[in-house]
Amino acid sequence: MRPFAAGHVMGAVLVGGVLCFLTVLWPAYFGVRALVQSPALDQELVPDGALLRTVQWSLLIAIVSAPIGFVAGNALGRLLGGRGGRLASALCIAPLCLPGYAVFWCWWQAFGPGSALGAWAIQHDAVAMLREGILLLAMVCWSWPLIAWPIAGSVLVRSNASSTMAKLDGASLRQRVALSIRSQGGALVVGMAIIAFVMAGTTISFDLAQVATMGFELRALDAVGVSPGTLLRLALPSIVLALIGAGAALVLVRHSSHRWRTALTLRAARAESSRGAWFALVFVVVFTVALPILLALGGSRFVQSEMFWTLYAGPTMRTLVGALIDGGLGAALAGALYLQYAQGGRLLRGLALVFAGLWLVMALVPAIALSALMTAGYNSEWLGAAFYDTGIALYLGHLAGVGGVAVLIALFFAMSESPSSVAIRRLDPVRLTAVGPRLRATLTAAFAVTAVLSLGELVVTSRLEVPGSSRIATSLLNAMHYQRPDTVMIALIGLMVAGWGLALLLALLPKIALRSSMPLFLLVLMLGFVPGCADPAPESSELTRLPTDISIGAPGRGPGLFDTPRGIALDAARNRFYVVDKSARVQRFSLDGELEAVWSMPESTNGKPVGISVAPDGRVFVPDTHYNRVLVYDPDGNELMRFGSFGLGPGEFVYPTDIAFGPNGEIYVAEYGTNDRIQVFDAEGQYVGGFGALGTGAGEFTRPQSIALSQDGEELFVADACNHRIGVFGRDGVWRRALGGPGQEDGQMSYPYGLSVLPDGSILVSEFGNNRVQRLDSQTGASLGMWGGAGFERGLLRTPWGVDVAGSRVFVLDSGNARVQVATFD
Repeated sequence: MRPFAAGHVMGAVLVGGVLCFLTVLWPAYFGVRALVQSPALDQELVPDGALLRTVQWSLLIAIVSAPIGFVAGNALGRLLGGRGGRLASALCIAPLCLPGYAVFWCWWQAFGPGSALGAWAIQHDAVAMLREGILLLAMVCWSWPLIAWPIAGSVLVRSNASSTMAKLDGASLRQRVALSIRSQGGALVVGMAIIAFVMAGTTISFDLAQVATMGFELRALDAVGVSPGTLLRLALPSIVLALIGAGAALVLVRHSSHRWRTALTLRAARAESSRGAWFALVFVVVFTVALPILLALGGSRFVQSEMFWTLYAGPTMRTLVGALIDGGLGAALAGALYLQYAQGGRLLRGLALVFAGLWLVMALVPAIALSALMTAGYNSEWLGAAFYDTGIALYLGHLAGVGGVAVLIALFFAMSESPSSVAIRRLDPVRLTAVGPRLRATLTAAFAVTAVLSLGELVVTSRLEVPGSSRIATSLLNAMHYQRPDTVMIALIGLMVAGWGLALLLALLPKIALRSSMPLFLLVLMLGFVPGCADPAPESSELTRLPTDISIGAPGRGPGLFDTPRGIALDAARNRFYVVDKSARVQRFSLDGELEAVWSMPESTNGKPVGISVAPDGRVFVPDTHYNRVLVYDPDGNELMRFGSFGLGPGEFVYPTDIAFGPNGEIYVAEYGTNDRIQVFDAEGQYVGGFGALGTGAGEFTRPQSIALSQDGEELFVADACNHRIGVFGRDGVWRRALGGPGQEDGQMSYPYGLSVLPDGSILVSEFGNNRVQRLDSQTGASLGMWGGAGFERGLLRTPWGVDVAGSRVFVLDSGNARVQVATFD
């Protein structure tokens, strides 16, 4: 090997080795150490059926995806050799660019509780069955291209003689299809295996559908503070599957690259068959990609783009910059591996395959286990400030999660080169330009794929992002869980545009000349190691910290611990308060934080409550949100009464959220989900009246999350969460004024979820989106003070859900940190 060639190959080995060390070997070492040091499990943290359920769902999705992928793959294979081949390939790439959880959400908006099918499911106790059916549909819509591409490859390289003879011999359509299945069986099995491996590591879609797979259970355990070592111990079966999958992927790419090398020299399309192929492919894409988005868009009654940019300009810009950095890192990895394999000798090629195998293992490990590895590696006393607290760990986590795709791209381009080209180049490997076209294609494809995949990545992002510097993906998940579809639609449209842009970019690779691309990749790569360029300082860094006296609770499911607490209510007269969390438990504490009682909601399969209130007589009212009713308990958890049922009429609920009590025994109940209104009941739960409707105008709501009456009982304050304001009404339901509006400045709000009235008549508002508590003048809405800011330390907040007051003591439900912070205000 001549000096110039040796120099750039060894440079590639160095770049690939450094990235592999930082992103794979270092976290893996600390992960193994954490695994060894973690104590043996003395309890069953993951239910017995989780692993079996994961396997069952993975296989089910693969099986149901098979016929769709088979039809689309045959159409794609016939079209790839013709003029429209690039557009056809773009159509088959686009579904993968929209996150699977987004596809599930779109179908859920179409057939969820606001639809006729959703209403039927609620009335017939079939909500879980409906969710699981929509989950299956969504995952099939997302994953069929993983079968279509291997099928297309087999179509390109197989002989057409057998199918032609069968047609001439008068074989029926069924017989010809059977012949195709037999000849393409290997490709079909490969595609199904890929889907099964991918689904085994999928988390968020199953989380939204509340299907308890291994990924779901591991993420739930992470949310309640299980150590990285314990998470990795529990994830060992999935890690073993990842090892098997990585080995299979290397064999597959080596085998398929040779087949595609031959296939790309053929022109398999036939003019007479292209019309039918186009019809089949377009039909599949329209049904699985365009239809769910259009249905969800049709369910959005208003899309407020100005409000979106007011609230999410920062996260959106951070997401775009982060995607460029992720893409640069992916391109650097793929380019280094390509040069090492294409230009290196046998030893370097073997080393390249070792690197590739390690990356593929990391890519196939469940995302929450990957997050645990990165946390173990970089959230240490002497590395945390440099890597974990600056966001660099997040970039490395993204590279670990999607780097396997960049590796496969590099190996594919390197292995698919013809033997004659390799032999000629090795005779005189003086110039880097000898591999220039394929290197540019590798860089472009890896950059585009890793950039777009990181846009919608959620598990690693939510675990490793710096508090106060969130990306749009976490905001998108919160919107799916707790808000209206209008915010989500804007983000989804953006993701879809990015996905189609990626698809077209990859389809046009042979036409692209990126001769000046290397300086751009190097610039983007450098941005990744300049924390200030990538992650602006937290938006709330200037806030005053909460003057916290005591902190109550921590992540966990045991007594006195919290699993994403979502409702708090004080009973100051009896020196106690109540918290309801995502485990569907109600816990009672003294005002000093001593646990006094615990009980569970009678049902929780459909979902958990998002609020809790205490009546003047000490009764505890829980709006059982996903069961469309209100349950009333005594302080020890004995049920006293219940009222309400599913529906849109008087006295019926969709999603009740909070309760307030009038001076004459009236019960005010807030609800959202089609209704978005306040209903009034008497002390016995009989309907009296109501007001409000879904909308953005005066007297309208978009998720009224929390309500409270003024000190004199004459005004009702409503935390109109998704309109980002406090609506003020008379007790008769007449609109009086609005306080606040969307934004991060004084007097503005981002998803006000909790409110409480202070003795002087001002109000405290906990802002889920701004990670703060704000005090407002109840007449003018002027800000009288702000406390909190995003973070984990005492006095800082993460997505605070509720706030309540007892004298000068303020109790803040710090939901994201799974605790209650108690502060004393002067």
